[in-house]
Amino acid sequence: MEDKPKRNVLRTVLIVLGVLALCCVLVYASGFVLMPLVGPLLEQQAGLLNPVVQETPAEPAGDETPTPAALGTDFFAPFETTTPTLPPTPTSTSTGTPTMVTPSATPTQALPSVASCVPPGERVRALVTKILSGDTIQVVIREQTYMVRYIGIRSPALGLQSEPYALEAALANQSLVQNQVVTLIKDASDVDADGASLVRYVFVNDIFVNYDMISRGMAQADSIPPNTSCDAQFQLAQQEAMENRRGMWQEGVPVEPPPDVSTPETTEQALAETQPCDCKGPDLQCDDFATRADAQACFDFCKAQGLGDIFLMDSNGNGAACEDKRP
Repeated sequence: MEDKPKRNVLRTVLIVLGVLALCCVLVYASGFVLMPLVGPLLEQQAGLLNPVVQETPAEPAGDETPTPAALGTDFFAPFETTTPTLPPTPTSTSTGTPTMVTPSATPTQALPSVASCVPPGERVRALVTKILSGDTIQVVIREQTYMVRYIGIRSPALGLQSEPYALEAALANQSLVQNQVVTLIKDASDVDADGASLVRYVFVNDIFVNYDMISRGMAQADSIPPNTSCDAQFQLAQQEAMENRRGMWQEGVPVEPPPDVSTPETTEQALAETQPCDCKGPDLQCDDFATRADAQACFDFCKAQGLGDIFLMDSNGNGAACEDKRP
């Protein structure tokens, strides 16, 4: 009696499992039969709900190619390069030898014939601002002030105890170059033995000033090595001045200047204009000079008169005056 209910329960479970297995088989088999028929309908409905538009690029008509404007500037950015610099184009001369085309140099003004002795070299333009003697001037070159001594000549010393014809030589020099733009050319060395002045051949317009001062009897030829390129010409100029009794050679040898018909005030004023300063005073300080070169000119001038550093402008005794001032 007890086994009968158990058999009934087992039979019921088996029946249920059999029905479930049959249902699974039927569902799996229906997929193979229905999908070929239902699939296209589902895809059509999906396409209607979410249409996808695809643009087909237009092909250029015929053999036309895209222009740079059509491609835009961004397209060419990675390929941009600088324009190369081409070398000069060679040209042929009448002989057939190729030569390069180069800019022609600015022609240099020819020197007077008496200056054929002057060595070739750099020519510097300068403005003469002051006459210090018959053979020394003060100039400005590129906003810098310098003292310049003429190469190969010596004029009579100008100062408190001036030599004969010193004032005449200074005035003659003044008439040639004062406030003039001159051309300076050096010889072997750049400065004099003291290093205080430039040494140069000086030209104004077509006048060779060094030569002209000797030719007029306002200076003597003075050979100072190594700047001796024009010694021979200067000696010839001095010989001619002596033969023609010019300037200081009126008697064949340096003579006293002729009687001065001007007033003492006029002579003193002319002398003051040619001197860098008055060594007799009043007392001068560095602030009284516009530039260091002006102070140096006064210092050298008074020292040459045997007065030394009368204004105490060389504080450390190295020969340079007012070193704290601008050039």
